[in-house]
Amino acid sequence: WETVLLIGVVSIIYTTFGGIKADIYSDIIQLIILWSGALVAIGVLWNLLDGQAGDFLVRDLNRLQVFDFRHSGLGDGQTFAFWPMLVGGLFLYLSYYGCDQSQAQRLLTTATPRGAQKALFLNGLLRFPLVLTYSTIGILLIPFLHVHPDFAQQLQGQQPDFLVPYFLTQYMPKGILGILIAGIFAASMSSLDSALNSLSAATYQDFLVKLFPRLANLSDRRQVQLSRWLTILWGAIATGFALEMIGGSETVLELVNKIGSAFYGPILAIFWLGMLTRRTNQSGAILGLISGVLTNIFLWQFYGSRVSWLWWNVIGFGVSFLLGYGIGRASTSSSFPSADEYAFTAHDFRQYLTDKKYYFILLGVFVGIIVFSYLLQEYLFALALR
Repeated sequence: WETVLLIGVVSIIYTTFGGIKADIYSDIIQLIILWSGALVAIGVLWNLLDGQAGDFLVRDLNRLQVFDFRHSGLGDGQTFAFWPMLVGGLFLYLSYYGCDQSQAQRLLTTATPRGAQKALFLNGLLRFPLVLTYSTIGILLIPFLHVHPDFAQQLQGQQPDFLVPYFLTQYMPKGILGILIAGIFAASMSSLDSALNSLSAATYQDFLVKLFPRLANLSDRRQVQLSRWLTILWGAIATGFALEMIGGSETVLELVNKIGSAFYGPILAIFWLGMLTRRTNQSGAILGLISGVLTNIFLWQFYGSRVSWLWWNVIGFGVSFLLGYGIGRASTSSSFPSADEYAFTAHDFRQYLTDKKYYFILLGVFVGIIVFSYLLQEYLFALALR
């Protein structure tokens, strides 16, 4: 709890005084620290294993499987099979990067729409090697636990989240240890500062100004002061929530994504309703949103891990979109909408495809990742069977 409280307080301080500018610059620094620290951890792990990682993985071929095409994640309890990862992950990231204020606020700071495109393009290119670096640490820790049973014994009864911190504190040289701990702190603060800034902005612009219109007439100085107090308030709430969640049975990463997946699909549906049709009204959109979220919460409570939480993004989207559109149609007119009633026209679509090179490059990178992963899997299987 001491660590959570410290991270919360530091994040509140620099986000309150620096706003989105502090978030962006600190995130760049945090990325450098985290990525370099992860590479150092891989080097230390590889040296400690002394060539035994390959021997262990050969004995446990299941660890080499990249794709699971046999399961669907619907009723079989296989959360990370190929199809829920591909389809559910698509809807999750469409909503995360397109509709989540914590991400959209970064795009809004670019000087031009083209600058926002480039930011998303670079993110698409860099995300895979970054995640691959983190995953490599986890893969190497599996044989490490078998080679060092005394260390594995210390983790009995602990959450999986404690594996990496325990390893770092016991096996890293002290100077490097400081950098790696700073990397973990950086990752935690990077997740928190964006949320605090976006919560403050959304609360002020979307709620307080609507409820109290005179706030829009305040001086810039007064508006900034009020926004800072909102940041402190949300920081206290977020830190308190984090302290309350300590000691749960799930890993932090999975819990965060579960909570997000309960909302991401329905939120994406509301944006699409606004973009694709003018027949939907406010009542339909709100009822659709609520229905989609409640459907996902129902799946969470009554189906648990039997239905992959990645599918919640798709299911919540479908429920919210269909119900929102249906209610909107029923409350306006029963006639079939004409082409000019759709908000998202063919002209708009052509505008979105103006810079086709970005789309084709990212699509090519995606296909390349799939092919690379599959060939790597087959190569490792062949190597192991020799």
